[in-house]
Amino acid sequence: MEVENIEVFVIKENEKIIFNGYAYTVHHILASCIRWKCSNKISKKCPGILVTFNDYKNPTIEVEHSHAGDENLETVEKAKFEMLKRVSTFSTSTPSQIFAEVINQVPEPALTSFENEETTKRIL
Repeated sequence: MEVENIEVFVIKENEKIIFNGYAYTVHHILASCIRWKCSNKISKKCPGILVTFNDYKNPTIEVEHSHAGDENLETVEKAKFEMLKRVSTFSTSTPSQIFAEVINQVPEPALTSFENEETTKRIL
């Protein structure tokens, strides 16, 4: 199933992306495209495969997933990225303060997809 002119949310360039509620990690980098495997390949034995051009555009699902996606995954990852960005700017705020500031901006439905506060603060 090809989705035209759509980009994926890149968490780490050439390492991890999110598309349609699923996280993918790089499987193979080819000359004109990147082949991604579901990040739950081992834990859930998911065969999900996605292919994008090297600029992350025009994602094509080659193999469907064996589990449901999380519609809040992109929101959660963006919030974590914002927390890490604030920490890296040499903020004087503590991880607890940064967590509270960012989490207050996250929509209510996405809060259920967050790991617990202590786990999230550990990455900061």
